[in-house]
Amino acid sequence: MGSFAVEVKYDLRDPVSFEHIQSFAPRVDANGLQRVRMKFRARNRYGGMNISWAEATVRSMKRTPRAPS
Repeated sequence: MGSFAVEVKYDLRDPVSFEHIQSFAPRVDANGLQRVRMKFRARNRYGGMNISWAEATVRSMKRTPRAPS
């Protein structure tokens, strides 16, 4: 999730104002995918601070054990 936060931060209008609030990452699914959701605060074009969400689906390096067939 760390690289996800960095990508979001540097895509902002004012990356220096980025403040991570909270992240959610449920279990990795059977296909090795994980949906990540991050709540953050950043400065908008008018100088005010907004709270926003970013979402991504990432491929996990961990393997989820499969149930026996």
